[in-house]
Amino acid sequence: MIMSMPRFEIIQQEMGGWVRVYLGRGDPTGEVAKLLSESLTEWFCQNPHLRMRIVVPITEDGDTTELHAWYDQFQFSDFSPMTKSEVEKNGLIKGGSGFSNVN
Repeated sequence: MIMSMPRFEIIQQEMGGWVRVYLGRGDPTGEVAKLLSESLTEWFCQNPHLRMRIVVPITEDGDTTELHAWYDQFQFSDFSPMTKSEVEKNGLIKGGSGFSNVN
């Protein structure tokens, strides 16, 4: 006996300040809202520096077809090239009362 598994796609689209989770191709069996919710949870687990603010379900004919979630970024990485290069270039380290020159 050959069993055919339904194939479908859930898309997580980052929109800059909010994320959109929706069905792409295919027709899933079962409750779509649960699948969308699991996908949204997965997205936030992959982006731990973001904090969810609010989630709005988008419905068509009483069925949830999309989730829109707004978020805040509460952890910022310092990718500034000046910060690293200034420390490396001048040999400065953070001391008790400001910066000290290490030579």
